[in-house]
Amino acid sequence: MKVVIIFAFICNIAFAAHVYPEYLKQYRCKASSENYSECFLNKLRNTLPYYVKGIPELDIPPFDPFTLPIYSRNVNILGNKISATFKNSIVTGLRNSIIHNAKVDLNNNYAEISVTIPWLDMATEYDISGEFFQYPLDVKGTFKGNITDIQLFSKSTLQTFKNNGEDYYKFDKINQKVQIGGGHIEITTTDKDLMPIVQTIQEYFNEHPRGFFNLILPFTLEYAQDLLREFGNEYLANLPASEWLPQ
Repeated sequence: MKVVIIFAFICNIAFAAHVYPEYLKQYRCKASSENYSECFLNKLRNTLPYYVKGIPELDIPPFDPFTLPIYSRNVNILGNKISATFKNSIVTGLRNSIIHNAKVDLNNNYAEISVTIPWLDMATEYDISGEFFQYPLDVKGTFKGNITDIQLFSKSTLQTFKNNGEDYYKFDKINQKVQIGGGHIEITTTDKDLMPIVQTIQEYFNEHPRGFFNLILPFTLEYAQDLLREFGNEYLANLPASEWLPQ
């Protein structure tokens, strides 16, 4: 789920000359902060509106709406190998995120974050091929969905590496747990012969959104973690570690 990207330690794009914006420095937490976890939680809450709108000084694009022109990956769902490409993806609703808790261990570069997102609207064009229980798949179409009451719990660790003699951060381990309250989807396909199958999937999700979501959860989390790692590392690489975590 693309939503987890917004809680990626708030970062940037590759080894360019960037400067931490003055208007964000008032929220920055120092390593010497008496209660770093509390400071980090307040930072996330106070800076969320800036990241929602985007921060040009750090080449950070808007997160609401979050747009992704194209993204492809190979996945394994219940033992079935499937290739999926998503184009012109748009997600709205991240601005409504409620950040409940944050826990940070600076000695181990570790953080936990718990978030509620009241609702998300999603739209994308999909192209899926492969086999599903020996049934050949080659289907294209559109997907629209509304997901409600999203509960996210994320654990992440960072590691440092050297670039031009300075330390930089990148993601090491990422783990998430996600639950949803409900949802509604609309799916179309360019293949009229597959429309009955697509309609069956759509009807099943709309009648049992939580059960269906749990079925595809492993794929969803893997997809979200890949996006988080890819974009998060680009953002983190914009500034040395000393800028993200001043002493």
